[in-house]
Amino acid sequence: MGYYEDLGVDKDTTKEEMKKAYKAKSKKTHPDLGGNRCDFEKVKTAYEVLSDPIKKERYDNGEDTDLPPIDDLARSQLMGMFVNAVSDGTNIEQADIIGDLEKQLEQSVVNLVRAEQRNRKVEEKWNKVKVRLRHDGSISDVFGFVIKKELDKVSKFDVEHARTVLVLNKMKEMVDTYEYKYEKGEHTRNMSSDYWFGRV
Repeated sequence: MGYYEDLGVDKDTTKEEMKKAYKAKSKKTHPDLGGNRCDFEKVKTAYEVLSDPIKKERYDNGEDTDLPPIDDLARSQLMGMFVNAVSDGTNIEQADIIGDLEKQLEQSVVNLVRAEQRNRKVEEKWNKVKVRLRHDGSISDVFGFVIKKELDKVSKFDVEHARTVLVLNKMKEMVDTYEYKYEKGEHTRNMSSDYWFGRV
C-alpha cells in the first residue's frame, strides 16, 4: 500500500482534510489507545510525506523521499567533478575543462548502459530458471527463495538505474550551459546524443 492508502486520502485532498484524516487514523492505530504500532508508524510516515509539499511532489513523481532531490544530487556530483578537474594538476590555460567533464559524463552513461544490459541478461537467466524449476512443496523452497532474492536485486538495480539516469541527464543539462575558452581555441560540444537517455 502507498502513503495515500495508509492515510485514507487521495491526491486531491486538501491540507485541512489530510490533517483530519491523520488525526482520525492516529486515534485508531496509536499503540497507547489499543492500536498496532506498525500501523501507527505507517500513518505517521504517510502524513509526514504528504503534508510536506516538496516531499509530496517527489513521492507523486515516484522518487524516494528519503533520498536527496535529483537536482541537488546532480549539482553536488558535478561540483565535485569540477573541483577535481581544476585541482588535479591540469594546465587550465590549455585544457578543455568543460569538454573533459562532458567526456566523463558520456563515459558514465556508456557504463550505465552496459550495466543495464548485464542486468537484463541476469534477469532473463533467473526467469528461465524459475520457469524450469519444480518443487514438490514437501519442505522449504530453498531455491525458490534464492530466485526471488536474485530477482529482487534486479528490481532494486532498476530503481537505482532510473534515478542515476535522471541525475546524469540533469548533470549534462547543467554542463551544457557552460563554455570554456582555452588556448587551443573555443570549446565546441561534440558529445554523441545517441548516448543520452530519452534523447535518441
